[in-house]
Amino acid sequence: GAYEGTVALVKQALAAGVKKIIVSGTSVNLFDGKEFLTIHAILEAHSEFLPIADFQAAFGTRLLTEKDFGSITPETIDLNNDGMRVYQEAKTLADKAVWELAHKNPNVDFTVLLPPAIFGPSLSPLTSSPSSLGTNGFVKMLFAPEYPPIPIGHMIDVRDAARAHVLALSTPPVPGRDKRFIISNGTFLWKDVAALIRSKKPELAGRLPK
Repeated sequence: GAYEGTVALVKQALAAGVKKIIVSGTSVNLFDGKEFLTIHAILEAHSEFLPIADFQAAFGTRLLTEKDFGSITPETIDLNNDGMRVYQEAKTLADKAVWELAHKNPNVDFTVLLPPAIFGPSLSPLTSSPSSLGTNGFVKMLFAPEYPPIPIGHMIDVRDAARAHVLALSTPPVPGRDKRFIISNGTFLWKDVAALIRSKKPELAGRLPK
């Protein structure tokens, strides 16, 4: 789905004569799956490391830019890996495939946006199903009370992510450069999220991690 769905939609858009295509990617496309999995495993094994927010333990200090891609190829992806890693690698392959199509169709204006974890108001009413919370389900885990066992310390508000997609519609081509943009509001620590909830909703303090 993450790969075949994206590629199929882009090909259908090209066949229909669409001249401007904006694709929702993800910032994990910048990383190698094995590195992402390494920090994920560390966090699960050592709960005291859960507040680590910036992947430095996995990725070192090298500056990552919109020109970076994970090293995954169709030949090296393993569908038996951890679901999070397979998803990440499929998204990375889709990102690469989109640019292959873009370079073969220079008359079409392509943009790929790379947001990190997306939080914020839901478009549809919440239901009793945990899946209806989407990424916000990670915030709900604080009321377990426990820190979510995920190495995501980069975030964007869903309204800002939507705004970026709308702005991309009016952004002209950039000569000599692929329009691949990292979009992010900033970084956070889960303990700071808990502290924010505690300050705004003191009646919930007893349900949050101490």
